[in-house]
Amino acid sequence: MTLKKNLPLDKSSNFPVIGVGASAGGLDAFKAMLKGIPQNSGMAFILVQHLLPGKNSLLPELLQKITDIPVVSITEHLPLERNHIYVIPPNKIVTVADGFLKLNLRPIKEKSNRAVDVLFHSLAQAYDASSAAVILSGSGEDGTGGLMAIRERGGLTIAQDNSAEFPAMPNHAVDANIIDFVLPPEQIGEKLATFFGLVREDWALNMEDRQGDEEDTYRKILLEVQHRMGADFSLYKQTTIRRRIVRRMLMLKLADISAYQKHLSKNPAELELLFYDLLIPVTNFFRDLSAFEALTRKILPELLQSKKTDEPIRIWVAGCSTGQEPYSIAMALEEHFGERLSQQRVQIFATDISEKSVKKARSGSYLKKELSGLSALQLSRYFEKSNDQYIVKKRIRDLCVFAVHSFLKDPPFARMDLISCRNVMIYFKPFLQKKALTTFHYALRDKGILWLGKSETAGTASDFFLSLDKKNKFYTRKSVTRKYITVMGERKETAYKASNDILRSNDMKVEDYQKSADELMLTRYMPVSVIVNEQFDIVQFRGSSAKYLEPPSGKATFNLMKMAKEGLSFELRNALHRVKSSREPFIKDNISFNMGESLVSIEVLPLLNTIDLYYLVVFKEQALTAPRKRLSAKLKRSAEEERILLLEQELAQAREDMRAIAEDQELTNEELQSSNEELVSGSEELQSLNEELETSKEELQSTNEELLTVNQELFDSNEELTSSRKLSDATIAVLHEPLLMLDKDMIIQLANNAFCRTFRIKESAALGTSLYQLQDGAWNIPGLTKEFTKIQTLDESMIEKEIAFTFPSIGERIIKFNIQPISKPNGEQLILLALDDITARKADIHEQKVFSEELQKQINEKIKLERQKNDFISMASHELKTPVTSIKGYTQALQRRFSKAGNTEAETFLIKMDNQINKLTSLIGDLLDATKVTAGQLQYNIEDFDFNELIQEITDEMQQTSRKHEIKLTLDSNVLVSGDRNRIGQVVTNLLSNAIKYSPKANEVLIHTKVSGRRVSLTVDDHGIGISQKNQQNVFEQFFRASGSLDNTFAGLGLGLFIASEIIKRHSGEISVRSEEGVGSSFTVTLPVERLL
Repeated sequence: MTLKKNLPLDKSSNFPVIGVGASAGGLDAFKAMLKGIPQNSGMAFILVQHLLPGKNSLLPELLQKITDIPVVSITEHLPLERNHIYVIPPNKIVTVADGFLKLNLRPIKEKSNRAVDVLFHSLAQAYDASSAAVILSGSGEDGTGGLMAIRERGGLTIAQDNSAEFPAMPNHAVDANIIDFVLPPEQIGEKLATFFGLVREDWALNMEDRQGDEEDTYRKILLEVQHRMGADFSLYKQTTIRRRIVRRMLMLKLADISAYQKHLSKNPAELELLFYDLLIPVTNFFRDLSAFEALTRKILPELLQSKKTDEPIRIWVAGCSTGQEPYSIAMALEEHFGERLSQQRVQIFATDISEKSVKKARSGSYLKKELSGLSALQLSRYFEKSNDQYIVKKRIRDLCVFAVHSFLKDPPFARMDLISCRNVMIYFKPFLQKKALTTFHYALRDKGILWLGKSETAGTASDFFLSLDKKNKFYTRKSVTRKYITVMGERKETAYKASNDILRSNDMKVEDYQKSADELMLTRYMPVSVIVNEQFDIVQFRGSSAKYLEPPSGKATFNLMKMAKEGLSFELRNALHRVKSSREPFIKDNISFNMGESLVSIEVLPLLNTIDLYYLVVFKEQALTAPRKRLSAKLKRSAEEERILLLEQELAQAREDMRAIAEDQELTNEELQSSNEELVSGSEELQSLNEELETSKEELQSTNEELLTVNQELFDSNEELTSSRKLSDATIAVLHEPLLMLDKDMIIQLANNAFCRTFRIKESAALGTSLYQLQDGAWNIPGLTKEFTKIQTLDESMIEKEIAFTFPSIGERIIKFNIQPISKPNGEQLILLALDDITARKADIHEQKVFSEELQKQINEKIKLERQKNDFISMASHELKTPVTSIKGYTQALQRRFSKAGNTEAETFLIKMDNQINKLTSLIGDLLDATKVTAGQLQYNIEDFDFNELIQEITDEMQQTSRKHEIKLTLDSNVLVSGDRNRIGQVVTNLLSNAIKYSPKANEVLIHTKVSGRRVSLTVDDHGIGISQKNQQNVFEQFFRASGSLDNTFAGLGLGLFIASEIIKRHSGEISVRSEEGVGSSFTVTLPVERLL
C-alpha cells in the first residue's frame, strides 16, 4: 500500500465525498483549503457555510476565481460527481442520499444554524468510511455531532488549527476528542489526497481476493493485534479497519504498510494506540437525546411495572467505552424514579474489551470538555468538581459495575431486563452481528429489551427479536423453544484461514508457527478459569464458566464467592485463603456440587511478577466414578473396609477444613471488631447528619421567603432595564461622532445630535427619510451605495470606507464611514452607520509626509558628506604617508652623520624630530585604518598563534620605551588563538600606550590574562585620570578623546579605541571598559580559544 499523488479517474461511483463546514471567517479558510486540493483528486467536496437567509450568495463565484475545479451552487436532486465542489445556497440545508444532493428549507423555529451537522450525519449514513468531514473557522458548536457520526462510521475527521479567525467551531470539535488531524487550511487538501490515495487501491478487490505480500502484511498486523490485545478484527468491516490503520500510518508519516508493520512489531506502545484507534471510542453523555427520552418515557416504566418489589432491574451495557453510556442510563433511572429508586434494586453491568476505557469508566472522572450533552442542572446534581475534573457522584457510581469483557468470546450475563449495545455492531460483518445478537438473546429474559444504535438493526437475527420502536432502535426478545447462544471463542475457520495465510509468507520464522499452534490449542482446549484480585473480585473470565458461576440476585457484583454455585463457595474460600497465606499453589479434587450431580477439581495458583496480588482459579470437570474403584484390586477389601477407609479420608479432610475455618473465623472476628468501631463512628455521624437535616429544613423555609424577594428583585430589574435603555439613548445623543441607524430599505431610524449638528440637518427632517433622498439626494454617493450593497449580499461583518465628497451644507470633506450590520432578536436587519470627519487628520498626514521627505533628504545629504569626508581622509592619509616616509629617511641619515661627527646636540634634536615623525606616522596609520574599517576594507591575515607569547613580546617592547612606568605582567595558561597576530598586537599596543599616556602621575601599569573555558581575556589596568560615567558609552566611537581636569588635554585623534573595537569584533570577541574618574581605568579584551597548549 503506497501513496499515489495523481489518482486516475475511473467510472466507478465509489469515490470519497468530503463535507466542509464553516461559519464566520469561513471564506478565507475555504480559499486557503481549495488552493491545496489537487485538480484530479478523485474526490467530491460539499461546502456548507452559515449564510444570512433571504440574501443571494456570491460564494461560488468567489471560490471559482482561485481554483480550476468546477464550483457549483447546489440545486435540488443534483447528482454528485468526482472532482467537483458543491456550495450550499442561503436559507437551505443539504443532505446526501443515493448519490444525489437534496435541499430542504432551514427550519424557522431552529434557534441555531445546524446545517453542518445535518450534512455530516447524512454523509455518515450514505458513505460510511468513504466520507470525510472538515470543520473550519466559525462560532458556536455546529458540526461536532456530525463529526462524531462520521468518525463512528470509520470516516476521516479534520479541524482547522489555531489559524481560524473564529476558533469556536473547530475548538469544540477538538475538545470532544473526535478529530483525527488538526491542520492549517492549506494542508488539508494534501492530507485528504494522501489518506484516500493510500486506501484507493484496496477498493479494487476485496481482501479475500487479493494475493501477495501486501495482504500478508495486512493480516500480520491483525494477527499481532489479536495475539497481543486479545481482539480479532478480521470479521470487522475491513474498509473501516484499513482506514484506521492508514490513519496511524499518516500520523507516523509512513506511506508503506510493510514499514508500518515493522514499526508495530518493535513498538508495543504503537500497538496499544492502534488497538484503541480500531475500537473508535466515540461516546458522550445522553447521546441521541430522543432515544433517551423514549427510554425514560416508555421503556423504563414498563420494566418497573413488570417487576416485583424485591426483584432487581438488571441492565447490561455492552461496549461501554469510557462509561458515559452506563452513567447516563443510571442518571435517567434516577430522573425517572426519583426517590423511588432507593426502594428498587438496580444492577447495571458495563463491559468493554479495552482495559484502558474500563479503567477510566470505573474512575467516573471526566474533563469539562467530555461532558457535552449535560445541562448545568445535571452537572450539579450528578457530579462533584475536583480541580479540573468532574467526578460522578458515589450514588450513581454504586449502581454500575465495570469489567473487561468481550461479548463475542466471554460468557454472557443472564436474566437481563435491558441490554444496551449502541454503535458497536456497525463495524461487524453480518456473521459477527448475528453472533452478537444471538448472545444478547441468550442473556435477555423473556420480553427483555435490546437497545441498538441509530444506524443498527436486528435484521440478521430477526427470528429472535421484534421491533418495539423503529426510530429509537428498541427491540423486544421473542420467546423461542430454547435459548440460543453461539459457541464462545474464536471461529475455527477464521483461525485456520489466518494461519494458512501466514504460512504463505516466505520470511516466517519457526517461532511464529509455534506461537500460532499454541494460540490454537489454548483457544480450543484451555480449561475454564478466572483471575481474581486480593478481594476475590473477578477481573477476567477465561472460557465458559457458566457451569460453575452465575450472577447473584441483589446488588450487582463480580465477587467470586457470591457468584459461585451452591457447593463451591466454601471450597473456593478455603483454597484461596490457603494460597493467600502460603503463596503456594493448591489443588482440591472431587468437589461435589449441583446437588451431587457433578464433580470438579479446583486449582488456585498465585500470579507472580504482578504489582498487586492476583490469583488464577482453574475449574477442571471430573467424571463421576465410584470411589471404591480407585482402591487396589490386590487388597480386595470388603465393602465395610472400603466404607471405613472412605470415612477416615473424609474425616481427615474435614479436620483440615475445620482448621482453615478456625483461622478464617479468627480473621473475621478481627474484621467485625473493626467494623463495630466504624459503626459506632457512623452512628455519631448520623446524629450529626440529623441535626444538619433539621438545619436544612429551616434553610428551605428561608429559601421560600427569599423567592418572594427574588420576584420583587425581578420587578426592580425590569425597572432598571428601562432606565438603562434611557441611559443608552442619552449616551448616543451626546456622542461627538455622527451616528445613523438604518433599516434594510435604508430608511433612517435614528440620527444622533452630532450628526444633525455636523451636517446641519434637523432631526425631524432626517428621521423616516431614505438616506439616498436626504438633502435633495446629496447622500446618494456611488462609493457608499456600493458598500451598502456588499454588506447586505455578502454577509460581511463590518466595512470601513473613506470617501471624499462635497456636501451641500459643509463643503468638501473626507469622511470615514464604518458600516456594521445588526440583527435584532425578531430577525429584523438594521445597519449602524458611524461617520468620522478625517479631513484635518488627512491634512496633518500630508504635512508629516512632506516633513518626512525633507528629513530624509537631509539625512541623505549628511550621508553623502560623511562619505566625502572619509574619501578625503583616506586620500590625504595616502598623500601624507609618502613625504613623511621620506622625511623620516632623511632624518635618520642626518642622525647617523652627526653621530659620526660627534655633534651630540644636533643628534639629540634629530632623535626628538624622529620621535615626532613616528607619532605622525602612527596618526596617519590610524586615519588609514579608520577609513578602511568604515569601508569594510581592513585586511586580516588569519593564523594560529600563542597568545601569551604575543603579550610578552609587546610588553617587553613597551617597557623599553617607557622609563617612568613599570609594566607588571601576569599570564595564565598558554593558549592558541586563531586570528591576525599583527592586528591583535595593534590592539594590545594601543591599550598599553593609552594606559601609560593617561596615567602621568602613576608609576605602574598592570596587565594580566585569564583562561575560562573556551575564552581567554586580557585586562589592562592603570591608575590614571579615568573616564566619566557619561563618556564611557562613547569611548569606542570615532574621534573620541579623553580629557583631564582643567586644561590638561591629551594629544591624539581619538581613533585608536575605535579601530581596536572593530578589530576585536571581527575576531568574534568583546572589548569593554570599567572606569572611575580620578581613580583609573580597566580595559578588558575577550577572544575565543582555538585550543590549550
